[in-house]
Amino acid sequence: DTHELDSSDPPAKCNIRTDNLLYDMERKPHGYMLIFNQEKFSIPALRHKSRQGSGKDADDLKKLFEKLNYCVKKYDNFTVAEITATINHFSNKLDHQGYDSFICAFLSHGIKGFIYGKDGEVNLEEIFKKFRGDQCPTLLGKPKIFFIQACRSDKLDDGQAMDTVDSMDYVENEDVPDYTSATLPSESDFLLAYSTVFGYKSFRNKSQGSWFIQALVEVFQKHYQHMDLIKMLTRVNYLVAQKTSQCEEIKDD
Repeated sequence: DTHELDSSDPPAKCNIRTDNLLYDMERKPHGYMLIFNQEKFSIPALRHKSRQGSGKDADDLKKLFEKLNYCVKKYDNFTVAEITATINHFSNKLDHQGYDSFICAFLSHGIKGFIYGKDGEVNLEEIFKKFRGDQCPTLLGKPKIFFIQACRSDKLDDGQAMDTVDSMDYVENEDVPDYTSATLPSESDFLLAYSTVFGYKSFRNKSQGSWFIQALVEVFQKHYQHMDLIKMLTRVNYLVAQKTSQCEEIKDD
């Protein structure tokens, strides 16, 4: 199940630059991209908090990264056990020797350090560790990119209104604030792109998708041929920061 583009399509190459390193991105496909799209939950606290709009995010990401020569796998409403088994397969069993990179997107509810599978919490740090060079040697020296669309606040439900942008606990600043967060962990060749900074909420429109993912898709579609990854993510942050409460039917993740 490798994704193949029509031979008439021009080769799509997205420059990946992190920490002043420019990675070789010549193979076709470049590698695997996994999308975990969590819209429905069996956890009592989340049973009535379905993530409408997430399906559009997942479909748009799939379309975009297939265009960028990735083999995309989309998984809907996986349990914690299913997420763990899938991650173990791609980190421990799959040979990435013939690929340039690896990408994974989690679209879910979240709290500090965790995202939610259908039936419970998933520790993100444990997921990232599985792709370190000592555990996934065929990705050693290659970029490993994670997109996280989820809240990063310390409470699952703090009782604040869910229909206005005021439920984000931000402080006004003269400069454009970092609404999103792209970090380079100490482990080499990782880039973690979060939909919000630590301790903040993340927003999703139930018909148009999340602010972060939709901005990411828009920026990558326009600029992947002439702009590197870090610059594109900086532009994504700017677009998310420009969003206002004029959006209708806003939900927070």
